[in-house]
Amino acid sequence: MSDPLLEADLILLHPPSVYDFRERRDVLFAYLGNSDSVAASAMYEIYPLGFKSLETYLSHRGFKVRIVNLAALLLSKFDLDVPRFLARLRARVFGIDLHWICHAHGGLALAGLLKEIHPRTPVLFGGITATLYREELMGYDPVDMVMEGYDTLEPVHQLMLALSGKLRIEDVPNLSWKRDGEIVVNAYEHAPRSLPLDCAADWRPFLASREKTSPSLMFLPSSGCAYNCGWCGGSREAVRRIFRTRHTVAAKRPETVLSEIESMAGSPAVRRANIYTINAYNFGPEALDAYLKGLSKAGIAHASYEQFHLTRPETLRKMVAAAKTTIHISPESHDPTVSRLAGRGVYSMEEMEDWIQEALSIGVYGVHVWFFIGMPRQTPSSVFDTVEYARHLMERFRGRRVFPLLCPMVPFLDPGSTFFEEPQEHGYRIFFRSLEDHRRALVAPSWMQRLNYETVWMSRTEIVEVSYDAVAALTRAKKSAGVLPGTVADFVLGRLAEAKDLVFEVDRVHAQEGVGGVAARLGDRILEYNTRILRGGVSDQIFPIPRQLDNRWFDEFEVALDGSGDPARPC
Repeated sequence: MSDPLLEADLILLHPPSVYDFRERRDVLFAYLGNSDSVAASAMYEIYPLGFKSLETYLSHRGFKVRIVNLAALLLSKFDLDVPRFLARLRARVFGIDLHWICHAHGGLALAGLLKEIHPRTPVLFGGITATLYREELMGYDPVDMVMEGYDTLEPVHQLMLALSGKLRIEDVPNLSWKRDGEIVVNAYEHAPRSLPLDCAADWRPFLASREKTSPSLMFLPSSGCAYNCGWCGGSREAVRRIFRTRHTVAAKRPETVLSEIESMAGSPAVRRANIYTINAYNFGPEALDAYLKGLSKAGIAHASYEQFHLTRPETLRKMVAAAKTTIHISPESHDPTVSRLAGRGVYSMEEMEDWIQEALSIGVYGVHVWFFIGMPRQTPSSVFDTVEYARHLMERFRGRRVFPLLCPMVPFLDPGSTFFEEPQEHGYRIFFRSLEDHRRALVAPSWMQRLNYETVWMSRTEIVEVSYDAVAALTRAKKSAGVLPGTVADFVLGRLAEAKDLVFEVDRVHAQEGVGGVAARLGDRILEYNTRILRGGVSDQIFPIPRQLDNRWFDEFEVALDGSGDPARPC
């Protein structure tokens, strides 16, 4: 066997959504023509931020942890020999995240490959989806262990002690494991109300390796959520349901928040950095003050915040004083009924517009307004009314960085969410329920067959069609309002038209001739499209021009690659 490329006690691997995406001739990876909601590809190469906390927590206790974002690595090096690469990894245990259901195919395929190559090394799964589907997940042969919970830092530490012979594995909380092929389920008893003091991610290595870039960072103030959007698998009721706890927010303490932000200070790149503050509405006041103090001290250039309510002026002033500030708000629909049923609806559009005016006058750099497709009581007509409202919003705030976005809920409604668990009460029909259902769906020919839901008000076909048409209409409105340059808007419109035509052609051939017919008739076009889109960089509705990136916080390969595409050495 080759010399090790990477050695650690725990190697955390993030899989692509579909493991063999580079070779597929029967699966079209087109959602919105690569102008989607976030700057990531259809392989969902964003790993959970808990990886970073776990890396820090275990290192403080004497264990070496390395993170390998295999999804991002494969997108960067399309010709990477994955078995050869995995053969050069050495670990006491391999950890794979199954945080989101969209990694069901890639995660299980990666587990199988690891067991073939390293049969004596246990494979561990964790995350929201792993917890929800723990029983089914343990039934797959390559899966040796599942760690349940929303904070698994101390349980994984105890697992590492057990694998080192310093603790009985039967005493590791929240762990399911196999003993001579039989599944053993340990007590589920680790459900803390706050996160450990030393769970702060250490951003120094990432920033040191990207000093000449403008890095994109992310901060998460807590695990869980105080709010209850029915479509979200991380909502208040979903947390109660999946993790069997009454306490739905486990927050980082102010000193932990400050420690994490301070780890960003000192790098030349930090003054060009943008930090996205996900779930910022779950900050406590003391933790938010610590965060803003840290931003100012570190000199971070730009901070973005997700907000549930309309942020108070006094808070906006503090944010603006700390860094250039963008606020993200998500009414989901202009229609108050749809907005409320989606779990929002805490302000009217008139109140929102007045707030935007005040926020901009305070000095907020920009406001992004997010609308969704696939919500209760939402019809195609309602979606296009949202587009018209977005047109009004851009005209009212012309030239003032008010940016509406329109995103379909793809490819899945989150298992564990209220709408998924109680579909009839909320007007949903669910097509796939089990982990295996979703694993198979991920390799359906197009996202029309991949969608795991439709609503009483829109069929799957209508959701797909209205998504392309409405986003195209919004793009034309942005061109008219001067939000997008004409050449950029025309490029986006071309991408949308190409993707829509191909999706509907794949669906037509699939209905007539099945998957085999798709591969036979359209395989060359599908492979060419997938390769061009996935190798051509990433884009989103905020910045819709494809670009190659390695400065995103999750572009953590942990290995450098030589010119041939083979792993060369640890970073």
